[in-house]
Amino acid sequence: MGAAWQWFLYTTLPLPVLLLFLLTFPGAQWVRRTVLRSTASIMSTRVSLGSSSFRLVYAFVFVVSVVFLSCTATCLRLQNEKDIADESLMSPAQRMQVLARRWRADRNWWISLFALVMWYLLARVAALCTKLHRLEEAQKAEKAK
Repeated sequence: MGAAWQWFLYTTLPLPVLLLFLLTFPGAQWVRRTVLRSTASIMSTRVSLGSSSFRLVYAFVFVVSVVFLSCTATCLRLQNEKDIADESLMSPAQRMQVLARRWRADRNWWISLFALVMWYLLARVAALCTKLHRLEEAQKAEKAK
């Protein structure tokens, strides 16, 4: 499971965090325009799987959603196991093992929720920045008349 989480962390988290930072970072007009263009090209990249084709952002959102639902199921399962098990009959080592498993599941749940929120925020902020850019261009064109 460690390699899977490593892949998840190093592929699904840095991209939206970096792009959100760049989209919201104040800068010159040409810098913002370049960042917006590169973000739009990344977000609109199409992936083909068999005969179907979909945007890369949807693939990431799907993967992150599946991981989030899996983490939710794991947390609920471990909570039910805790309710069934009698902690007074456990040795300190067994109790520590149960708590470590629950802590790891909770941590993974929060990480997957964070990744899901970051992808959603990236999609919304990119859409808002694109709309703002179009409005600024229309305003420039109107002033030039």
